[in-house]
Amino acid sequence: MKLRFAPSPSGLLHIANARIALLNYLEARKKKASLILRIEDTDVARSAEENEKQIIEDLKWLGIVFDKYYRQQERLNLYREKAELLIKSHKAYRCFCGKHKLKELKEKAIKQGIAYRYPGFCRNISDTQSQDRANKEAYVVRMRIDEPVILEDIHRGKIRFDAGELDDFIILREDKTATYNFACAIDDMDMEIDEVIRGEDHITNTARQIAVFNALNKIPPVYIHIPIMLDENRKKISKRAGGNSIKELREKGILPEAIISYLASLGREKEFSVEELVENFSIERISKSNPVFDFHRLLLINESFIKTIDDALLLKHLAEFEPRLSEQQLGYVPVFRNNARDLAELIQMIDEFIDFHPEKLQEDEKETLRLFVKLLKDNDFSESISKLAEQTGKRGKAIYHPIRIALAGKEKGPSLADIVAVFGKENTIKRLSEAL
Repeated sequence: MKLRFAPSPSGLLHIANARIALLNYLEARKKKASLILRIEDTDVARSAEENEKQIIEDLKWLGIVFDKYYRQQERLNLYREKAELLIKSHKAYRCFCGKHKLKELKEKAIKQGIAYRYPGFCRNISDTQSQDRANKEAYVVRMRIDEPVILEDIHRGKIRFDAGELDDFIILREDKTATYNFACAIDDMDMEIDEVIRGEDHITNTARQIAVFNALNKIPPVYIHIPIMLDENRKKISKRAGGNSIKELREKGILPEAIISYLASLGREKEFSVEELVENFSIERISKSNPVFDFHRLLLINESFIKTIDDALLLKHLAEFEPRLSEQQLGYVPVFRNNARDLAELIQMIDEFIDFHPEKLQEDEKETLRLFVKLLKDNDFSESISKLAEQTGKRGKAIYHPIRIALAGKEKGPSLADIVAVFGKENTIKRLSEAL
């Protein structure tokens, strides 16, 4: 069994794309199937090599692995061969209508408030005339749609498309590159894809792709169209509009484990490991309502993972996030990890502590701090606090507040004992003394 994830490098991988990739990955793992990554880059004008590299890197970073990798630009001859086969069997035809002529017809239809459909000017040109004109004129290749198309969708059941709805769509452009729907159909056919999981915004595209399968007498894959993820304004997340890309989330210090857990648990509160996700996964149980991306909820999950993941894994993520971290900075990770929502904030907290220079305290707090410094010279932190409480009769905030403000400059934060343990007694005494 084979599945595929087929992103276009016309933009970066965003959070909604990543959800589709994850669902395909979980379904493949669940069914012990192969998973193909196919870069759909036939639209040269919109495709960018740097986007392709970033998409591949982001998927790898998320832990979504693939068995094979293809680029459509390397398969152009296959598409041309199949288009010629369809022309010979009269399932497709050459169209010599220029862009200017069709643009005028489209504009006229818009003014009349009717849906534009290609009028079929070139549908009945004879084979001989078509071949003769092809030697002298530019042309595109169109599918000949005469029959309705039936889409059997796992989530939505049977959907019927009449021939007029699909129009005689273009499969090869004038430069002989394949259009999206044609290349996609031929690839799914050639790669023997058994199941396609994609967003519901592709339903009409799927109908056109099924028309190609039908024309070549091939059985299409099983299709599962799921509700698309919306942004905070309940609009479709678009890679061209920017925002919510995996690259941007990485740059904000979000962990891959947090993203995977968030995407897999949409509509639930429980977090999952990948193994648990595979074990409990069922594509049929995906909600039929559109999920809305909630960055604040993702941030809460990220905060939880920063607190709980293995120390070595957290340090690995930090080294990837900021390769220039010093040994001193890394030494404070165990101290501040419980107070950070993301990696950027964690590094900021550490840097602020390392670079902090205390201001003089109020006179009423200096006495408490002065006695604590004296006690700390001969005792460990816990013993010094106990003796300070015993000698002053103070408790809680009255003791800890002046120490915390002098040592870190903030009323809230990590345990003072943890800070002192890493900072060291000598450095602690020196910094506290600066506040006196």
